[in-house]
Amino acid sequence: RRCANSQVWVVLLTSEAKAIAMDAGIRSADCFAIDELRDCLFSQSTHCRGWSTLLCNLAVTADSAEVEDILMERVEDQSAHSVGWRADYVHGLDLEIYGFLPNRRFWGESFLHMARVAFEEESIILIAAQVE
Repeated sequence: RRCANSQVWVVLLTSEAKAIAMDAGIRSADCFAIDELRDCLFSQSTHCRGWSTLLCNLAVTADSAEVEDILMERVEDQSAHSVGWRADYVHGLDLEIYGFLPNRRFWGESFLHMARVAFEEESIILIAAQVE
């Protein structure tokens, strides 16, 4: 049985497979290739320091043992740049995404107000809110 209200996306490994899917009649907007996504993410990471770390932390978290392993690993390059980069990376591993229900004091307030208070009082960055 077909459900006309369902949206289906086709996820393919390569852009060549995407071309074949489009030749078969699948709209470009309804399919994407993982290699294209990888290339776009890499391109964005060259423009914004820490972008790839942020994206990886959306899907993967590191426990304290993993962070300790990274900190204790011997690095041949002990220059200030190398040490600084490692410290930034380890700091970024601790930044994670969490869902939550807002405190009653924010009920009826705008998202902008809640985001401003969260940042000013707790150094928390609100990215999105679920409406329903």
